[in-house]
Amino acid sequence: RPLVRKTDVVFQIDNTLHFLLLGADLQGGQIVQNRLWEALLWRIHNTTDREIVRPLEIAIGHSAYPAPQQDISKCIEAASEVSLHSNFTSERTVRKAVARQSRNTQQATADEEWPNLARKLGIPYLSLLPKKRSERVQQLVNASLAQELRCYPVGRERNMLTVAMLNPQDRVVLDRLQEETGLVIFPVLTHPEELQTALAQLI
Repeated sequence: RPLVRKTDVVFQIDNTLHFLLLGADLQGGQIVQNRLWEALLWRIHNTTDREIVRPLEIAIGHSAYPAPQQDISKCIEAASEVSLHSNFTSERTVRKAVARQSRNTQQATADEEWPNLARKLGIPYLSLLPKKRSERVQQLVNASLAQELRCYPVGRERNMLTVAMLNPQDRVVLDRLQEETGLVIFPVLTHPEELQTALAQLI
């Protein structure tokens, strides 16, 4: 609920949450969709089995009225079409997959395997990392901490810090980052060589 405006309407029917963004157009709906999607992925990947029942899969979609849909029923139908979709595996499977992927980084097919792994795990993948960090981000995670934890802060949105790393399930790193920054950490996957290059530029 904190990720949308107070004037927006949020309600649940069965296992589906509906967000009515009053006065928003299609572009605004997409922006909110992406924000909710990233927050949902972070929540699922950073929770224990005892806290919530982990879903087998999640999906999200959006549309707008009166443009492009001029009919309410057509708008609802269009919003029901899946824009983003993810399946989830157990954390043990994730750890094995990440470890196996790390061993295969020297293979010629690694460039394709990492994006595929990200899709399988239901997390974003960044093929390129920003060469320059904003001053705001540098103050949150200095070069020494980034080198120590083998992670690269990408950007901050409100109380969420996006961090590129090789193992988005590494609780030690995630907890340390949250403790150091006081922010919610949203991990994304990146290629080992890209991470190494980005970290080398911090020296």
